[in-house]
Amino acid sequence: MTRLMGSVNTMVGNNEGSVIIGAKAPNIFGRGEKVQVEYAYGNKSSTNINISAVKPFLDDWLHTILTGSLYSTSSDFPWSGYTERDNGLLLDIACNSGAINILKHNFQYEASFRQVSCSRQASFSVREQCGPSLKSALRHICSLDKRDAKLFPTRGNLIQFSSEVAGLGGDIGFIKNELLMQSNWSPHKYLTFQLAAQAGLLRSINNDMKISIIDHFFLGGPLNVRGFDIRGCGPRNEGNAVGGDVYWAAALHVYTPLPFRPGRNGFGDLFKLHGFINGGNLSNFTAKLANNYKENMKIFTDNVRCSVGGGIAMELGSVARVELNVIMPLLFVRNDALRQFQFGIGVQYL
Repeated sequence: MTRLMGSVNTMVGNNEGSVIIGAKAPNIFGRGEKVQVEYAYGNKSSTNINISAVKPFLDDWLHTILTGSLYSTSSDFPWSGYTERDNGLLLDIACNSGAINILKHNFQYEASFRQVSCSRQASFSVREQCGPSLKSALRHICSLDKRDAKLFPTRGNLIQFSSEVAGLGGDIGFIKNELLMQSNWSPHKYLTFQLAAQAGLLRSINNDMKISIIDHFFLGGPLNVRGFDIRGCGPRNEGNAVGGDVYWAAALHVYTPLPFRPGRNGFGDLFKLHGFINGGNLSNFTAKLANNYKENMKIFTDNVRCSVGGGIAMELGSVARVELNVIMPLLFVRNDALRQFQFGIGVQYL
């Protein structure tokens, strides 16, 4: 391989497209090591600079890869009225085990200096979040993936659990847990059902450390709880989504090929018709969690959001999912931001 390689390409994220300019030095010491530099600019004025070094370890069972990254990112969140700028360090140890690497572990350490800024038009609860913060955190992500495909699986299950502990330094301290499950089955070769569920809980460590709006959970979007705008359901203050510390969401999909199968065994196989019903809830009750479990369980009965709809879903380059849907919200709260027509593109979906 050449000592230095460069590229200019595009990337599809969650409802955002980016142009990436990159350079890398592959196989530096002859055992798969590489150093790479990337600059990305998104169509929503987000920027990302990443410098990383990757070292694979030549073991036959764990397939371990060590990655160290320095990054600088800037992202705008108009639904919440703030802009976020991060500068940090991320160390990641990835271990893939199993005969076909279906069980994966990621052990991470992240230290980041974060800056939140907003305009005077933002709500007071958002403006009081403005300013710098320093987060030092450990994170573990474990996933068991037995699906036959990532975007449109026809069988198999996925279970992923992530746990993050912040407060090893800096002024941010919390424990954050999140669970994702997905099950797929096909009673007929032209009919596939998919059931997915997600849940998360964010708790403060102590009163001396704070939790920033950056760390909150948010719900809503064309690939999340459909029928609601991005961050469109959950606590709001003067029109700004402020997120919550506990949530759950679930969706039931049914997929079938296009009528009359145009483009069979070719381009037409990238498209699916799908119908769905999805819903969930987002709330705040961390402070009361230790005192009143019955009151906290009302997140499953009070102010639940739900919508039903259908449309066309497409696989894009085997890495991203595109959806064009017509949705009817069934259950919602007065302050929610509703959408009856949605176009979504991304790599993660409910």
